[in-house]
Amino acid sequence: MDKIKQTSHRFRMLFQTIFYLTPVAVALFWLNFNTIYSLIPTINVSINEPALTHALINGLPLSIRFLAFLVSLLPTAVFMLGVYYLIQLFRLYEQGKLFTLQNAKYFRKLGMTFFAWVIIGFPYEALVSLIVSLHNAPGKHLISIGFGSPDITAIITGFLVLLLSWIMQEGYKLQEEHAYTV
Repeated sequence: MDKIKQTSHRFRMLFQTIFYLTPVAVALFWLNFNTIYSLIPTINVSINEPALTHALINGLPLSIRFLAFLVSLLPTAVFMLGVYYLIQLFRLYEQGKLFTLQNAKYFRKLGMTFFAWVIIGFPYEALVSLIVSLHNAPGKHLISIGFGSPDITAIITGFLVLLLSWIMQEGYKLQEEHAYTV
């Protein structure tokens, strides 16, 4: 049990660090967007998206990067919510609470964040693609919406985590019934 508590403490600390550094990393990314993309020798952008290619090659004004940062807070918040649930889950493990109803509830909430991640991805992708191409000439703006393998992976992972949550809840109920059976 001590090894579980110690390992859980380390993971909780790791997730707390990730939780606090995430918005800082997103802010630094958008603040340094032009520098980051100027360091990349070849920009991997489809030829069918000249508005985005122009924006990446010529850099983005600070006002555009600020808007993109604000929109990026949508998926960042969902990510941070998932990390928050992991912090709470590992806090329970750190306290030696391995098979409680609260554990199952945090697993359920974590599973739901995978679905929220996919759902929030649609408006985020559309908004950030539009914002990045806002300073282009009229007719050169871009709105991009997509659904791909990462979204499918998130949905499958969400279902698996929800299934584990349900199994944990049912196991907890059986354990409770067994404890009160004479």
